[in-house]
Amino acid sequence: GKIVAEQHVLHGMRLQDVSVQAGGQRFLGWLDEDGAAVTPGGQRAGRSAVYTAQLAPALREGHPAFLFFDKNGLLQPDAPFTGAALDAEGDFLLVTNHSGGDPVTKAVKDASGAYRLCCVYDDSPTGLYPIGADGAVLPACDLYLHEGSGPKPPQKNAHPHHVQASPDGRLFCVCDKGADRVWMFAIDREARKLVPCRAGGVKAPAGSAPRHCAFHPTLPYLFVNHELEPLLAVYRYDAEGQLTLLSRIRVLPEGFHLPETPTAPGMPPRKAEQSDLCVHPGGKFVYDYIRGVYEVKAYMLDAGAGTLTLLQSVTVEKGTFGRGCTLSPDGRFLYVMGTLDDCITGFAVQPDGTLTECGRWEEQPLPCCMAFSD
Repeated sequence: GKIVAEQHVLHGMRLQDVSVQAGGQRFLGWLDEDGAAVTPGGQRAGRSAVYTAQLAPALREGHPAFLFFDKNGLLQPDAPFTGAALDAEGDFLLVTNHSGGDPVTKAVKDASGAYRLCCVYDDSPTGLYPIGADGAVLPACDLYLHEGSGPKPPQKNAHPHHVQASPDGRLFCVCDKGADRVWMFAIDREARKLVPCRAGGVKAPAGSAPRHCAFHPTLPYLFVNHELEPLLAVYRYDAEGQLTLLSRIRVLPEGFHLPETPTAPGMPPRKAEQSDLCVHPGGKFVYDYIRGVYEVKAYMLDAGAGTLTLLQSVTVEKGTFGRGCTLSPDGRFLYVMGTLDDCITGFAVQPDGTLTECGRWEEQPLPCCMAFSD
């Protein structure tokens, strides 16, 4: 979240502009000492600058738009990019390409000479992009094509949804919610290639759709939530990126009826599902955002066993189709995006890890994610 050479960094992405016509980030202002107010304007009026990333306005018409870099490092609308992370030296950017869910029907000739019809889906790669000396994102130097599918209707092809760098920036986790895989990658810097740490990735429960991941700030733990099943997993990882499952819990009770949650106009409702995930900078607490039931679950981590204990379930009253949650750099506040309610809700983080609502900022057009700059 640092401003480097007047380029704003948002979730590891170097943005050339504060405003982007179709989606992008929006400068909100300066956060006060209590986290209860954001002072608008360009002059410093607090300790941290606050930004939100917005879904493109086309979402209101039922056409979700994503953002992507062009060859000059500028963000462009309408490319299915859903995650990005920088390496430790800032020389490479990893980008996950969610791909579309609508196939193209093609006639394919088999070995016997007969033709058959088959469905072909978009490629679903994790891309490796060099960063130029001026901070621009250069053309991809490597693509890892994800393959496979899952048993549920939304899982007809691979959907690498999120990428997160480890605290030292040497390893990268990619969640593929289409093929039910959790991947770890390293970078061969000399060859400028992505290297899977384990062939085939790590299998998640069938139909669970791993969505978001978060690394512990100091311990070798990785947390993964799932979109299509109410599961939250804790893995241990080693220096080679090998994952070992330590624990997996349900974030909703067994047999809980998942309500349908509104999405964008023109899109069908979806079952309640986990959205975002973040780890407190102190390492003791984990926060899991579940849209549809409009709750944030606060957990305490047993650092020795790698298990989670529920501390609190707090309701987000304006959390319709919520996309993201973000902790302030000092860990004192958690902010939750209520995307279709045009609202950001702030919670004060208490010493025991529980949350107390401390403010709402309404009329924020389609907030998706939030990032802070020091």
